[in-house]
Amino acid sequence: RMDLGSNQDIIEHFVNDRCSEFTMTIGLNTLREIFKKMPSIVTEEMMLYLCTYYEYRNKNVSRAAKSVINLVRSYNPMLLERKYRGNDKKSTDYK
Repeated sequence: RMDLGSNQDIIEHFVNDRCSEFTMTIGLNTLREIFKKMPSIVTEEMMLYLCTYYEYRNKNVSRAAKSVINLVRSYNPMLLERKYRGNDKKSTDYK
């Protein structure tokens, strides 16, 4: 069973600027798969950090970050900053 500390270890060791882009991509994809199985362990603080890779200079890293953001957006958009939440189609009025 994974806990919050395990995710923090993955972030500290695999998703930071000291790692290679390949390692960062693997780390983000691993976190996405963990979050998919256990969405309750995602924290707002964790997502604030992971969202910083949304516009990363390497295409693979930014794609992996976007996939994590899209996953979290699908089940709990309130964990994301407003600009990453997307359009709320339910509250949009069409005139």
